[in-house]
Amino acid sequence: MGLEKLPDISFSFKDVTTGLGDLTFYSTLATMVFLNLGVIQCFSAIIRIMIGSHLALRMLKDRGVFPGLLFSIFLGLAAAYIIYLIQLIHLF
Repeated sequence: MGLEKLPDISFSFKDVTTGLGDLTFYSTLATMVFLNLGVIQCFSAIIRIMIGSHLALRMLKDRGVFPGLLFSIFLGLAAAYIIYLIQLIHLF
């Protein structure tokens, strides 16, 4: 009932609905990784964000309601920082 009153704050595909805040966060995370850590870390974070989104959509399909950012945040940030740390180790 609430989403019908505010149709522009959600995105629906087939029978899955996600908020635009989730989509905004994905792009913000990738941009911040790019600006602060570099291109390779950004690419890695984007790949992991897509994997996390896929996992979240699968969980959503099975459970009906699931927080969309959980897997994407963890996988995106972890991948970016792990690659960053590996690059730092190779510099020394």
